[in-house]
Amino acid sequence: MSALHQKPDSIDFPQVEPFLYDTVTFKYNNAVMKGQYTVKNQRTYGISKVKVLSVKSSFTDDEMNLVISNNFPKLFSSGNYRSNMTLGQFKIEAKGQFNVSLYDVTAKWTIKGKLQKIDGEDYMVINTFDVLPEARDMKIAATGIFPSEELSN
Repeated sequence: MSALHQKPDSIDFPQVEPFLYDTVTFKYNNAVMKGQYTVKNQRTYGISKVKVLSVKSSFTDDEMNLVISNNFPKLFSSGNYRSNMTLGQFKIEAKGQFNVSLYDVTAKWTIKGKLQKIDGEDYMVINTFDVLPEARDMKIAATGIFPSEELSN
């Protein structure tokens, strides 16, 4: 991954440092949280420092299953957000800027794919990519959570 720190000229693969997200929306509907929040102009640093701890795989003629455990020493992400959700009985409608620092992040990726024929060619298409992360420490800062500027700072 360190070779992908910048976009390599030799392959058609995006750079991972920083990893850029224009817009992504997360939707929740469970006992604790309901609603959604949207993140825009997100930049994430530290992905190129990943250490792969283990890879378990199984393949058939038409299916692929991978479980990859890895560690990121530090991840830092910043961008803009907008939320419209309830957390328990509290309604949160907010927008602003955020940054998140994560330290010693261990993650398990579960990737499943199926063989599909596209334009007469066989491709292994990823159908699910689940991520289960755990961080030793995390620091979050965000503006605009409370309507009062004094409370937000």
